[in-house]
Amino acid sequence: MRDQGQWTNESVRKFAGERDPVAIMEERARSMVLSAIDDGWKGPPYDLLALARWRNIEVLATPNIPDARIVPKKPDGFLLEYNPVRPRGRLRFSIATR
Repeated sequence: MRDQGQWTNESVRKFAGERDPVAIMEERARSMVLSAIDDGWKGPPYDLLALARWRNIEVLATPNIPDARIVPKKPDGFLLEYNPVRPRGRLRFSIATR
């Protein structure tokens, strides 16, 4: 387990409290994936855009950006923009890391 004291970013410390933020994120990701699979998310390969839609995140193909980005939407939503002309592997990486 990593030492919580190594994390200096305020949002990371708020997210994690006294726990390891990486461990918390892994727990949340596993839980979300299992719920999505229970709801019919198919794979592998897994469709990351379908996962975003399942999470009620709006997605938009936008060839004017280099890779992908998350844009906050009021009051509490998100828009995932991605460049559909990027190579498939790069596109999956860009979407997954957002």
